[in-house]
Amino acid sequence: MSIHRTVNLQCSASTRHQVQRYRGLLLGILLCLYLCAGCHAEVFKLGYLTGSQRRPGNLDYQRPGITISGAISLAVAQVNAGRLGTLGHSLEFVVAETYGDEVASIRQTAALWTQQVAAYIGPQETCVHEGRMAAAFNLPMISYYCTHRDPSNKLDFPTFARTRPPDTQISKSVVALLLAFNWTQVSFLYLDDVSSQYQPVAETILSTLVSAGVSVRDIRTWNTIYHHGFMANPFDALVEQTHANTRIYLVLGHYYEHVGLMVSLQQRGLLSQGEYFVVGIDIEQYDPAKPEKYLRGMLMEKVEPLAAQAFQSYLGIVPTAPISFATFANEVNKYMERPPFNFPNPLGLFGGAKQISAEAAYLYDAVHLYANSLLTVLDSAGTFSRRSNNINSSDALPDLNLYRNIDWVAGVRPAAAPKCGFGGEKCVNYTGEISAGIAGGALLLLGLVSLVLYRNWRYEQELDSLLWKIDFREVQVHENEKEQQSQKPTRVSCWKMPVTIGLCSND
Repeated sequence: MSIHRTVNLQCSASTRHQVQRYRGLLLGILLCLYLCAGCHAEVFKLGYLTGSQRRPGNLDYQRPGITISGAISLAVAQVNAGRLGTLGHSLEFVVAETYGDEVASIRQTAALWTQQVAAYIGPQETCVHEGRMAAAFNLPMISYYCTHRDPSNKLDFPTFARTRPPDTQISKSVVALLLAFNWTQVSFLYLDDVSSQYQPVAETILSTLVSAGVSVRDIRTWNTIYHHGFMANPFDALVEQTHANTRIYLVLGHYYEHVGLMVSLQQRGLLSQGEYFVVGIDIEQYDPAKPEKYLRGMLMEKVEPLAAQAFQSYLGIVPTAPISFATFANEVNKYMERPPFNFPNPLGLFGGAKQISAEAAYLYDAVHLYANSLLTVLDSAGTFSRRSNNINSSDALPDLNLYRNIDWVAGVRPAAAPKCGFGGEKCVNYTGEISAGIAGGALLLLGLVSLVLYRNWRYEQELDSLLWKIDFREVQVHENEKEQQSQKPTRVSCWKMPVTIGLCSND
């Protein structure tokens, strides 16, 4: 039985042409800049917004720029060596440090405008206010990192483009998977730590779930990055609070944190019957070279047997790894050690290199997206006509394609809810109530009959116990009847009285 499953989600038509739509938006802006600049050779300056350093005293910021910045140097070098260079033009870039802080990022956006940059490459963690500023300056802004959904609205952000898929694409993939398996009731768990990296993604997922008609029965969070095997498992308490009210879990966090949830469910015996299932969401690029790492904690060397068994009830949604990424990563590492970054490689003496994240590829694509749009404008020589673009993001969901059948634990797909409901409300049995009603009616009828019989019996008893006394003065005897009786032989006779009471005497 396979314990690691792959789900392929193909983007919708509008998503597949996302880069082309953004390119169309850039062409109109670049045309205006080009017509103003004339046809002579020109250097186009890019403003690179990055977070590569920490402020004094801040030891938490991860500094993504130190593992991706070489990609912009690589891309600019390739563009200048290509067709843009043969036309006598070139690209250059200036670095603007943001320290991962939104206020600093906004300040640098304004500062780059004063340096007359032709376009922004970035920003990094935040992009909403920066995107509005770029629109006010009428300058292209191509984000390689920020996934916030608001800048996807081209009415408010007409000059904003991005090469990294926004949160809406992640959430649509989640909904497509849930609806494909008819999992319309879920509980949602996600990491909500000080970096707030997953907070906007979680909000977008929740909004998309509600829009798609998926009921979210519980929402729970954990507040510290969890390393399985070295810390108290926060999922023990979360499972205790939610397992009676759900069957399908959604978990958003680092891939190595998902192990904690799976082990907690397995230890409680909830996965053994195939009634529970987990859909894991990871926003970091999938590593096809080390698939086993997704079954263990980041600091653990081996996969626990308990975890391996638990992951039979797990499906993961992760960004697809780019092709030939290893070769690309080597080139990025080389350029990071060169000016203007000069980031040292601590593993260089041992023949190693820094691990390059997927954002390096998005940064690389951002430069080429700008360069290709610029070449289109230059080739048009003023005859470029901007066609209208569909600025409304599509609501279509990706298609789900399974490469092979899934070996469900119980042989069938888990249901989103028990057959009788979580509280047994769908299987209410009225047999007891009906039986009680019949018995009650019979007892009532028996009681009425008994009461009538008792009343009759009681009446007869009262009649039998009466002593009749008649005043002698009320007895009347006719004379002729008395004479006739006196002539008869002596015998015991009974006189019939008018009151139907017999008086007996001895004559």
